[in-house]
Amino acid sequence: MRPGATRTSCRNSGELSKSDPVVVFCVYGFHVGCKTAIMLRKAGFDAKYMKGGHSVWKALGGAIKPHAVGTQESEV
Repeated sequence: MRPGATRTSCRNSGELSKSDPVVVFCVYGFHVGCKTAIMLRKAGFDAKYMKGGHSVWKALGGAIKPHAVGTQESEV
């Protein structure tokens, strides 16, 4: 996970603020992240998806931080 990222399910979009931008990413940055960003935009969020996902972020040397083991929705 990226430092400062919050891991959450799209079913919990009520936890997100519509006044703050949302960047969605998945492992590879294809359909899951893109479709989730579209769903959030339709719900009124300023949502974008990170092309290439976590894999590209990591390959480019982006900072990462392991998420807490056994958690589904936690700030990491």
